[in-house]
Amino acid sequence: MDSSSIITNSFQEPCLGMEFDSHEHAYSFYRDYAKTMGFGTSKLSSRRSRASKEFIDAKFSCMRYGNKQQSDDAINPRPSPKIGCKASMHVKRKHNGKWYVYSFVKDHNHDLLPSQVHLFRSHRNIDPLKNDVRIRRRKNLAAISKLFSAYQNVDCLESFVRNQHDKGRTLVLESGDAHILLELFMHMQQENPKFFYAVDMNEEHQLRNVFWVDGKGMEDYAHFGDVVSFDTTYFTNKYKLPLVLFIGVNHHIQHTLLGCALIADDTVYTYLWLMQTWYIAMGERAPKVILTDQNTSIKAVIGAVLPGTRHYFSLWYILEKIPKELEFLSMWHENFMEKFKKYVFKSWTKEEFEKRWQKLLDRFNLREVEWMQHLYDDRAYWVPAFARDVSFAGLCTSSRMESLNSSFDKYVQIETSLKEFIVRYRDILEERYEEEAKANFDAWHESPELKSPSPFEKQMSLVYTYEIFKKFQMEVLGAAACHLKKETEDETLATYNVKDFEDGQNYVVECSHSNSDIYCSCRSFEYKGFLCRHAIIVLQMSGVFSIPSKYILQRWTNTAMSRNPINEKLDEVQCKVRRFNDLCRRAIILGEEGSLSQESYDIALSAINEALKQCATVSRSSSAESDVRSDTSAMLVFGIEDNQCNNNLAVDNAPDLKVINAKKIPNLAGSSNEPAVNESNKNRKVSQPFATNAGSRDDFNQMELSDMRPIQLNGISPTQLHNMRRARGKKLKAKGVVESALNHHSSSFTSFLCYNSLVATLYMAAVSAIFIYPIKSCRGISVPQAPLTPTVIKAPGMDVLRVPLTQPQYNADGVSVWEWSGSALDEGDAPSKWFSDYLGKPSRLVRFNPASQTREVDPNYGPGHQIMFSDEFPYMLISQGSLDALNKVLKEPVSINRFRPNILVDGCEPFSEDLWTEIEIDKFIFQGVRLCARCKLPSINQETGIAGPEPNETLKKMRSDTVLRPNHKQKGKIFFGQNLVWKNIAAEGKGKIIKVGDKVKILGKVASVAEAVV
Repeated sequence: MDSSSIITNSFQEPCLGMEFDSHEHAYSFYRDYAKTMGFGTSKLSSRRSRASKEFIDAKFSCMRYGNKQQSDDAINPRPSPKIGCKASMHVKRKHNGKWYVYSFVKDHNHDLLPSQVHLFRSHRNIDPLKNDVRIRRRKNLAAISKLFSAYQNVDCLESFVRNQHDKGRTLVLESGDAHILLELFMHMQQENPKFFYAVDMNEEHQLRNVFWVDGKGMEDYAHFGDVVSFDTTYFTNKYKLPLVLFIGVNHHIQHTLLGCALIADDTVYTYLWLMQTWYIAMGERAPKVILTDQNTSIKAVIGAVLPGTRHYFSLWYILEKIPKELEFLSMWHENFMEKFKKYVFKSWTKEEFEKRWQKLLDRFNLREVEWMQHLYDDRAYWVPAFARDVSFAGLCTSSRMESLNSSFDKYVQIETSLKEFIVRYRDILEERYEEEAKANFDAWHESPELKSPSPFEKQMSLVYTYEIFKKFQMEVLGAAACHLKKETEDETLATYNVKDFEDGQNYVVECSHSNSDIYCSCRSFEYKGFLCRHAIIVLQMSGVFSIPSKYILQRWTNTAMSRNPINEKLDEVQCKVRRFNDLCRRAIILGEEGSLSQESYDIALSAINEALKQCATVSRSSSAESDVRSDTSAMLVFGIEDNQCNNNLAVDNAPDLKVINAKKIPNLAGSSNEPAVNESNKNRKVSQPFATNAGSRDDFNQMELSDMRPIQLNGISPTQLHNMRRARGKKLKAKGVVESALNHHSSSFTSFLCYNSLVATLYMAAVSAIFIYPIKSCRGISVPQAPLTPTVIKAPGMDVLRVPLTQPQYNADGVSVWEWSGSALDEGDAPSKWFSDYLGKPSRLVRFNPASQTREVDPNYGPGHQIMFSDEFPYMLISQGSLDALNKVLKEPVSINRFRPNILVDGCEPFSEDLWTEIEIDKFIFQGVRLCARCKLPSINQETGIAGPEPNETLKKMRSDTVLRPNHKQKGKIFFGQNLVWKNIAAEGKGKIIKVGDKVKILGKVASVAEAVV
């Protein structure tokens, strides 16, 4: 039976008298019913008691209930789904608090659409990703559907995701941050060729995420990669440095650093990119156990990338969240935390936990608390009773990784910058390496003190590291506090009941006579990795006086690091990446030289074609190479070297920063002209999405640093990629979220070269509209493009105002704008009469005369710049995101024409333009001089001429100097938009055209909006 039939047969239809715990539960039930039947729902009405102010009545209906109501003078009437449907469910509240169905109308006057139910707004649910999805558009919907089986199971729409979430954050870098980060990577790579780092950039070429791990981290993972902690503490606690760590534990129970990352957000995209990158860096060897924060995005990603790994939430994160999530309890129940910990940690079985959890909910009246319900649903991920068979290798789930984090905490505070961290990063590593070296030295030169005559103690003193031996020694000594009683015995198995007087618990121990297998119900060996006192006393009573080798884990021994690490696959991957990196660099140089003339182009093209033929011949004839197809991604893997993969490019004068973005890589395997796959390759696994590009210390050292143009390389085959990722059975076989920043069907490979500060070359937005204002304070005109001058965006033709510009003009004196006064060109009697008649008082239409008049911009903000009749500055810029953010809090949305900008941009976060001090549009540089202080004009409806309180009243609450700059002298101003001038005062406007669609580069910005409000 398929899933659809299961759903169809399991739903319950509403009926009169049906009861619910709350009206929310009633609506949830009705919505589920509607989803099964195939219609959308809405909350029609609700009513509160006048006395108690509690809800006592609610009515839910089909979304097509009622009839369309639309004003006749609506400018842009919205389509309405209402067609008079009567289907509804009416619920009321009883005196006992229960809710019951008072009336129910089943029949609809329209067709139901069960197969398209996921398209209804009421069934668009972002909850599977906990509102963390900031990834975008149709590719992301495909990616999410892969995590949740099918499109119909992803209760969200492409447009809804795009509208509800921003377009993805980027790393906030200060000047010089990218340079010092690259310097660190290059220096680490010089010290250890195994150093690995990767950079993720979005479609606008903005730096989004960075990951790196040194050779020591890779070596540690090869030996101690069974248990890993993914620590997001610095990110979730809103540190200035968005740092996340991969942490392991070595044989001295010291925490080791298995990777670092700087991430822009906590979306599914980010975690998927990061987990796949880390997995590749570790030689595609998954850990047995991974500990993380309780996060739905992380949970979904680990299930996809590491399906064979046991995933658990760190109890430390959960305990940290309790005061915030249950703040009300801390005020009334001081002993709640005590009881919570007791019920969690003292529950030895799942059944015992279940009983105590229910008792906890009832005792503190928590059954209606949603967060507690989520905790219970995820109990298998964090409750110790559900993880008795899992070894955490010394990583305590109930406390933070104090050993390693204490090292980071000494150097990383909440305001620590990236520069400060990079300077201290090497100190952290050296401190950790020194601690491990000292522990290794002590292990070989010091013998632990024995405290009993036990043969087990003496045996393991020679095997275990000192730290593990001390823990094992406590178990040996603790055996004296145990009493055992044989329960049953046969030829193969003996069962004992062991009473532990130290913790007051009884444990069952089973011992096999034939193969020395031993099992204890405390599951200490499974949990900690060494035998417990209960097993020790049973072995002793059974006449066994040495720990069987099967119960001595290599990872806890002094010889743990002497094993031959399983690095063959890692070396193979790195060598392939290294060859690919080198070829990419050389291909770009070839493209530059080959494009200089037709002759050089012909030579380069001929060489490429010949090289491709020879490579294809070698690949087909080599049985050692496997032809596995590869998808692409937006990941950049930088600087992986291998001793067997030499790079002959010189490294004389490396520039400050050069980043390569592999934005589009041809997916030849999926193209229509791909040759048929050989029969011998049909059963081979399909490789995982993973694209690689160059970025090591010798990137582009032979290229001109001043050349910032995008370089197009057509026809480059990614054949060196195809073995870098191998499929893992059913894991993410289709295109995933990592691929969302790429054009899957592209046939070109594009690299973008950035120089110096990374911020200086990041595209943050694009021009979405241009407005010109022929007459001051009158309606603007939207144009697709317009010429630029130092004082204004020029109108394409003032004649549309029916003003005869060519007739003789004369000067009108006494014209004033704010503090300026002077003369202007009078446009004649005809337009003046028109305005006089309309306004009801004598008026003249005048034009600024730049030949005889000058008007200076306020020298405090734009010294040397000039304007005409504009209030203060030649240009004003606003982002669509800022307008949308304002409209969300307004009762009635307003249009952009209320604020009269010249340039409207889209693609950036709300109010991010406040911080921009220098931007570039189509190679023309503007300087942001100050935020625009608003007058009463935005409160006037330009369609009716009627003034109202909004949006100025709302702007006072969210955009006044009191809010934006509370610690400075207040002037009662409100701000919306950024004023601009040309950066180069003497620049010629000739030939400078600004167009809709032009990219906006951010060349400089301030750190906070308080600095912009001056």
